[in-house]
This record gives sequence, structure tokens and C-alpha cells, in this order.
Amino acid sequence: MKKTLLLLGITYLGTALAAESIKPTVKSTKEKQPEIYQGEEMVVTGDITDRKFPDTAKSTPTYTIDAADVALKVNATTAEDVLRYAPSLHMRKRYIGDQNAMMGIRGTNILQTTHNMVFADGMPLHNPVNVSFAGVPRWSMVAPSEIETADVLYGPFSAQYGGGSMGGVINLNTKMPDKFEAEMNVTGMFQDMHRGGRNELLSGFRTFLSGGDRIGKFSVYGFYNHLENDGQPMDPIDTTAFSAGPPKGIAVTGAQLTTIPVDPNNVKNKAGVPGVIFGDDGTQHVATDLFKLKMAYDLTDELQARFTIAYEERNNFNNPALSLLKNAAGQTVYSGNVNQNGQNFTVPTTAFRNNDLTRQALNYGFNLKGKISNDWKIDTTASYYDPFKDKTLASNFSPLDPLNNGKGQVTDINTWWATYDLKLATDKFLGRDDLSFMGGYQFVHGSTNTNLFNANDISAANRDQAVTNSGGATQTNSVFSQLDWRFIPDWSLMAGVRFDDWQALDGHYYDYLNKDSKLRNQNYADRDASRVSSKAALEF
Repeated sequence: MKKTLLLLGITYLGTALAAESIKPTVKSTKEKQPEIYQGEEMVVTGDITDRKFPDTAKSTPTYTIDAADVALKVNATTAEDVLRYAPSLHMRKRYIGDQNAMMGIRGTNILQTTHNMVFADGMPLHNPVNVSFAGVPRWSMVAPSEIETADVLYGPFSAQYGGGSMGGVINLNTKMPDKFEAEMNVTGMFQDMHRGGRNELLSGFRTFLSGGDRIGKFSVYGFYNHLENDGQPMDPIDTTAFSAGPPKGIAVTGAQLTTIPVDPNNVKNKAGVPGVIFGDDGTQHVATDLFKLKMAYDLTDELQARFTIAYEERNNFNNPALSLLKNAAGQTVYSGNVNQNGQNFTVPTTAFRNNDLTRQALNYGFNLKGKISNDWKIDTTASYYDPFKDKTLASNFSPLDPLNNGKGQVTDINTWWATYDLKLATDKFLGRDDLSFMGGYQFVHGSTNTNLFNANDISAANRDQAVTNSGGATQTNSVFSQLDWRFIPDWSLMAGVRFDDWQALDGHYYDYLNKDSKLRNQNYADRDASRVSSKAALEF
């Protein structure tokens, strides 16, 4: 109202001054009626600020990134790139396409992957059953070009999120078209590699093709995203177990004496310990193909149903590992007992092994969001993540090793999760304009199982001998509610409560090579724990 009055005052004053300025020169004339232009009917829509569901995390510090910011500041190659300049957020992305891009928010350790939650249109990308390197969010289920906004919520201050939000929550919101659109994007990438005995130019590329349209109340959007890249080696091949003495094994050259870092909490060896580096594990090749289809239907002007299905195929492998060791004939040495300049050490047969991962995954999701009555709105999402094929092949030798016997190990992983989330909210609770209420229910079930086999022919991926079997499941049922009271202008008080019932189910570890040992074949008792957590915040 103040702005309106000010604008009216300025308009009136300007009109009066203009009238005064023409009084001396204008003679008696007939007043001219102003022309009126009648334009066509116009509809104004919004995207970032137009929410079909109230902001139920207003009391949580939030940083929002939109697509325009990303296009201006970031050459995004993967989904996690949109978070590059978010404050108090650390992303450990070692190379483009890294499947182990771990994240820390608010100072949480990047290995504490259970302290952060990641959602894409309400569907969880974070892993509810694994932690650390095995618990990294499935970033590659989202293409950077489809992201419209990303909200970073700092801390567990909203009742709608459980203990997994101790660090924070990432909400990725993807776009749907308002009219026909099509896009093609091609990105190239290059990296110089001049260290550790390598002088290479690593390269990669990303292609993105999309199309979508809106016809009446129905909208559809689909795309194909392909990423292929070579990254630098991840690990030097080294050892601290070397000793001086009479030469043993093959005399070699090329190994580099150095200081190898150790645990910084190790008081005796804060600066590291002497070691020998004799190669690396190979440059890392990644190739991902993501196909996604999203369909939405407006049940009313303020209520929308959306269905999403995505299929990803990922292949990671290391290019031939580099051995720096040469024998007297100049041939490369890949394994065995060796000595250099009076120092004896052993090169394990697996030091320069090949690793090849293949994963195929489907992700389904259904969401209903919007107004269901005069005062109440709903946001409900059901999702299922199913990596129906997840296999890793690891050779026992380098393929270039003359001693290579073709054997190796096959690892089959079966990890999946299903979730359901329901939230109801109103900004006019009990008919009062100063009260907002949100309540809901959440269900999360996740399962994981890992089988390890010995293979006599790793190239054929034979599963000749079972080695270990381990796994289990977890399930959480949660209810929550939250009340906001705007007791004076620009001030609000939030209070909330959350109840979680957590279960661990079917935990087991079997070691088939030691099946007679009771300690090696264990079935763990199911566990159950329930907790109530309260929330409170003052906002002004």
C-alpha cells in the first residue's frame, strides 16, 4: 500500500507540474479524449517462485540456484556441477563423470554420506542402505540440462526431513515445457596429464538431446544424455614394506623413493613414512547413457500429476595401468619380488589389475502436487530405484603381465530402494491467517546384497566359486507435523515434531571359503529403534 500511495503521489504531482507548464501557452481548446488500446488477453506464468506447494522449510537456511545462474557461471557437465558455488558445501568430484562424487554440507565429513539427502522432483537419489564410497548419491540419474532450480537446505531444522538431513538437503527441481521446445547440446573436455610418468592429453565429451511440448492440460518432456570421459589415475601403486639387504628377486629400475602420507592423527608419523611408488592404477574411463521421459497432467489449474521414468547404463573401467618398473632387458615388470638400489620389495599380482563396472538402472516416480481444497495443498511422491544389473570384474593380474593366468573375481551387487512421501499443508490453519500447518507420513525401504565369486576366466565373467555373501535391509516409517505462527509482521515462530521407527532386517555375512567357522557365517538379529525429535525456530 505504501508503494502504491507513493506512485500515485508522484503521478499526481507530475501531472500538476505538466499542467502548470502549459497554462501560459495553451488557449481555449476542446479537451482531447485519451486513446484507449484494447490488447489481446494475456496469461502470465512463473517458474521459480510459482510453487504448487507451500515452502514448508522456511525456517531452514536455504540457498537457491537457478538455471540462469548455472548457464552464466558454470559449464555444467554433470548434475552435481550446479552446486559448485553453493556456500558451506564441499563436493569431492575427482574427475568429470566420477561415480564417487561425495558431498559434505555444514562441515560434515564427505564419508558421512548418510548425513546428507538428495532429491530430484521428490525422488531420493541418496542411498539409504550404504555409506561412504558405496553410499554416494546417484547423481547421474539427472542431466544438468534438465535442472531448473536447486535448493540447498542447511541443517535438520524442518520436521519433514529425518536425521539424514544433519548436514543438509539438496532438492533438484527439473523443468517441464510450457510450449514446444527442442534442444541439442554438445560439450568437449580436455585435461593435460603430466605426472607420475605419464604425458597424455585426456579428453571426453557430452551430448544432450531433448524435446517436449504442452498440449492443453498435458505436457511431456524427454531426453537422451551421453557422457564419455577419461580421468586421471586415482591411486599411485606404492608400498611402505621395503627393506635393505642382499638383493632378492628381479633387479629393476624406475621405482621412486618418496614419503607416503599417513593418518594425520598418527603422532609418530605426522609427516608420513618412507615408501616406494612404482606405478598407477590407470586412467579412468567412464561412459553413461541416460534416457528419461516425464509426463504431467493438470487435473485442475492448481493440481498436477507427474510420472517420471529413467533408464541409465553406466560403464566404468581403468585403462591399462602404468608400471614404472623395468628389468635389465628393458621389459616392464608387473608383479613379483624385486629390488632396486639395495631395496627389496614385493609387487602384488593385483597391483596393476583391470577393474570393469557395468550398471543398468531404472528409476520410476509418481508425484501429485497442488491444491485439493480452498485452503489445503498436497505433495505426495512414490518412487522406486532398481539397478537390476550391477556387476564388477576384477582381474588377478595385469593383462600385460606374462604371468597372467586369466583369473579374477566377479562382484554382483543388488541394491534397491522404494519410498513414499505424503505432505499436507495449509497457510490458513483453523481459519486463521497467521497460522500455517504441515503434516505428513514417510516410508523408506532399502535392501542391499553383495555376492563375490572367484572366476577361472575373468574375460567370460564366470562365477566358478562363491567367496562371500553379505547384505541386509532397512526400513523406516515416519510421521511428522509442523506449525508456523506469524505473531507479528515479519516475525514467525515454528515448532515441529517428528517420530521415526527404524528397522534393520535380514543382516548377514557368509564366508563360503571358511564355512566351518561360526564367526565367518553370521545371521544378525533384526533391530528396531524409535525416536521422537522436536524442532523449533524463530524467523524474522
